Amino acid sequence: MLVVLARGVKYVTNQKIFIAILLLFLFSLNKFGFAKRLDSYLIDISRFPLRLMTSSYITKAGGVSLAEENRQLKQKIKELNQRIIELEEAMQENKRLRGLLSFRKEGYTNIPAQVIGESSDNWRKVVIINKGKRDGIRKDMAVVGKEGLIGRVVEVGLRSSKVMLIIDFNFKVAALVQRTRNQGIVQGNICSCEMRYIDKDSDVAKGDIVISSGRGGIYPKGLVIGKVDELNEDINRLYLKARILPAVNFHRLEEVLCLKKVSP
Repeated sequence: MLVVLARGVKYVTNQKIFIAILLLFLFSLNKFGFAKRLDSYLIDISRFPLRLMTSSYITKAGGVSLAEENRQLKQKIKELNQRIIELEEAMQENKRLRGLLSFRKEGYTNIPAQVIGESSDNWRKVVIINKGKRDGIRKDMAVVGKEGLIGRVVEVGLRSSKVMLIIDFNFKVAALVQRTRNQGIVQGNICSCEMRYIDKDSDVAKGDIVISSGRGGIYPKGLVIGKVDELNEDINRLYLKARILPAVNFHRLEEVLCLKKVSP
């Protein structure tokens, strides 16, 4: 019994001593300003998650900088893609021009030009080129492409000119069938051409190449006009007439050559 009592007194005494030490410690903290620091530490600790979130937000906001950088990079990619397209177009144009400028006809010099417009009239097949009088273009010059005859210059301005295509109703050129040497007149027919006055007893066949004969003085001999697609007798049954598919694709006409006669 005495042992138990002694233990209880000791426990109470120890408890009082602990409380006294705690009060003394807190008093010391308060006296020397440590309590305020402790408060600030506790506040800082409590604010840590908020600071973490804020830091994350600032990173994203600094990501305004990152976002801006990302936007600039995307813009650069767009610009580079556009540049690639432009370079590809330049390469294609150079390829076409190399093929075009390889064309040579004795007694003529070439004046290259670009097609910049066309007639809106369904019954007229005329294109506009970006060369005119100041570039040496003259009326009735033959106009060709790497595939063959395109037409002739019908109107000349200072900086541009009009070219009548071989598929225009008003276009005519003296021609011959390359294989059989049969001659005739090729006339435009809107989407194709028609060769008239072919000898009825000739051996002309589908697929034969038709070229300019050189007669008339405007078109040099040997310019490819197209291929025979169909043969029929004319209305008087005196001659044959042939439907000619032009060698040139007029839906993809971009660059042309105007043939200028060289003075002897």
